[in-house]
Amino acid sequence: FPSHDRAPHEDYFRVSEQIAILYDVNILLGIEANILNVNGEIDLREDLLIKQKVVSAGLHDKTPYKGLNVRDNTESIINAMQNPRIKIITHPFRPEFPVEMKKIARCSYETGTLLEINNQLFSRNINELKILVKNYGIMVSECEKYGIPLIFGSDAHVASKIGDFTKILSLSKSFVLS
Repeated sequence: FPSHDRAPHEDYFRVSEQIAILYDVNILLGIEANILNVNGEIDLREDLLIKQKVVSAGLHDKTPYKGLNVRDNTESIINAMQNPRIKIITHPFRPEFPVEMKKIARCSYETGTLLEINNQLFSRNINELKILVKNYGIMVSECEKYGIPLIFGSDAHVASKIGDFTKILSLSKSFVLS
């Protein structure tokens, strides 16, 4: 099992098998995997992936993946999108992992993989914020062109922030739309 920081504990998967409905709400439990390399491999075994209703994946710090360059980062995500179990790419652009957003949007269209706009990313410093808005503007524009739906993620690390999209919404007018 992955030994790097923030990998899910195996007990998570036992719990996810037991919850389907809670308070008359269908629960779609899932997991966010870490993309490990340029081949798009992730850090979860197939036997654990098949138990999840939703699998998302992204490039993260504190994992074996090291941002190499724009081409390799882009290929890592595109290759992960070829995995039929991965339904969402989380925060496809991060300043520490620059990518070619147009290529990723095209692959999203071809594979049916959703792309996420992540609320937590927009808490960054002003210099990073400018590059985030630029790249997510490209993503929004390309997804609009292809008719690809986007997903908002709160990336809440505390319960009170679940469903909080205030940062995305406050910057949404900055995204370039055609």
